[in-house]
Amino acid sequence: MKLMSKEEVYGVWSLRKLVDIQDGLEVERPYKIEGRLIYSSPNIMFVGFNYFKDSRFHSNFYTGEFTIEKGKMFHHVRLSSDESCYQTTLERSFRFLDQNTIILEGLNNAGVAARVVWDKLVVS
Repeated sequence: MKLMSKEEVYGVWSLRKLVDIQDGLEVERPYKIEGRLIYSSPNIMFVGFNYFKDSRFHSNFYTGEFTIEKGKMFHHVRLSSDESCYQTTLERSFRFLDQNTIILEGLNNAGVAARVVWDKLVVS
């Protein structure tokens, strides 16, 4: 599906899958992870993850603005729970599988290539 406008990404998205990419292959994380992605007008975004790792609960989030330029998504981080992400701009390639599924790819805040699949939450 071709992106026609920024408004097509607006909404609340639920994490389906997050994998690291190593040598072109998807590598699953060895722990359960939950996440939400929110895009809203005017160009506001929020990304949050919760997970249990090493028998401890962890939470990671960031928020700020987003822009779309030349087929790339840019997350301009203003607030973050991770200092390495604070006040940075994260570049993401993106594509839609369909109108309710978006895939973002790029380097995470640790510099590891990652692929994240999000499903749009449909409110009835």
